[in-house]
Amino acid sequence: MKEIFTTTVAAVAAMSLFLAGCGDVGEDSENESKNFAPESALAKNCAAMLDSQMDALEKGLEAASRYVDFGNENVRSAVSGEIGLERLSALIPEDISKFKRVRDSASRSAIDGEDEYITLEEELDEIAKKFESEFEGLLPDPTSALSLDYVSGTETGILIGDDMEIPYNSVEGAFTVNVLNAVANGEDVESAVQEIEKYIEGNYETDEGENSRGVWKCETGTWAKGVVNYKWGNISDTHKQAVLDAMRLWESKTENRVSFREFSDSKFNNFLLRLNLIGRVEIYDTNLNGSNGLTTVGYVGGKTCKMRIKTGISGDDLKRTAAHELGHALGLKHEHQRYDRDDYLIVPDSKKGNSNYEKIPKEESGFRWDSRRIRIGYWKVKIYYPVWWTKRYSHVEGEFDFHSVMLYSPIPVRPNKRYLNNGKEFTECNIEPSETDVRAIRRMY
Repeated sequence: MKEIFTTTVAAVAAMSLFLAGCGDVGEDSENESKNFAPESALAKNCAAMLDSQMDALEKGLEAASRYVDFGNENVRSAVSGEIGLERLSALIPEDISKFKRVRDSASRSAIDGEDEYITLEEELDEIAKKFESEFEGLLPDPTSALSLDYVSGTETGILIGDDMEIPYNSVEGAFTVNVLNAVANGEDVESAVQEIEKYIEGNYETDEGENSRGVWKCETGTWAKGVVNYKWGNISDTHKQAVLDAMRLWESKTENRVSFREFSDSKFNNFLLRLNLIGRVEIYDTNLNGSNGLTTVGYVGGKTCKMRIKTGISGDDLKRTAAHELGHALGLKHEHQRYDRDDYLIVPDSKKGNSNYEKIPKEESGFRWDSRRIRIGYWKVKIYYPVWWTKRYSHVEGEFDFHSVMLYSPIPVRPNKRYLNNGKEFTECNIEPSETDVRAIRRMY
């Protein structure tokens, strides 16, 4: 099944595309949004988090611009594209320890009479610490959200349904908790979501022509421009090479519609990471029970998504696991979870109740991610946040794909469908992405 974020939320089934470009805003509505002040507690809290985040970003850009010439119009044009922050970061030297200036409020030292200097590295750290302190004070209490029967807590965040884990200590996570609290308390979530959109339009300069308003983009947790940032954790050389090979395979098969880029630990990149403005996938080996791999599905906000590979696997198991888990990182669900899978498979009772086998409903509601581009100084920055969305039919790519790399094995195949599985009685694991897998990714990105 080529889907992500499958939570069924009956309480918000009527909510459609209201936030972040998901649905058109008429001229009257646009005029009303100017200098709009939200009234609901949900919208006020989310607006305060956004303001704090954007204020910190602007201060960081101003600090960096003292040392890097962003005045050239060509440079401005280059950083105003969809990869604005990443492009901007690339223009700033990795070593910024020698960039320093006199503090604005510096006084002469009583000892040697020298001015007090501050480096760019120290300046960015102070800005990030201030944001983190403000943000911590704005974090909502998740008690109400956790009372919902489809929400549970994890070590680092919240789990919605069985497959959508969002880090709590992130702008996206806090926004999500706000929405879930409102749902649990019976508040008018739809109106509150509309308030957030009006606030963004009324208080930030946006580029409407640049924003995606396509339905597909509203239903997927995709990475900006199809670029997945990744960082190596504790991983063996053999496993690392298998993942790199799988990355090149996905890039080749999708004709570079998606790509994987190693995250640079530059000081400015880590500043953006602390502000929750860019994300990455951390890839590492670990001891897993009952699974060769475990990966966050798609981009779900926050600082770090995770891709875990079982220690010690090798050969075809390793090749298949690397390709399969990268499929999850890009946003693909399991093929055997599509809503019509029972027409093709006979899933044993022992597998039912396992979140890796639960069907994705034909009609569903839940979280999706979208973005809006706003202006900060000279630069255009894309901000990401979750939206509620109701989809009448789960998307599937044609007939059930027995060649998908996202398929588990061995699952019994219905006799009348074995012709699709080369006449075989059970599903088999596939090592490479199939044509259908690639078609789904190309449609998503």
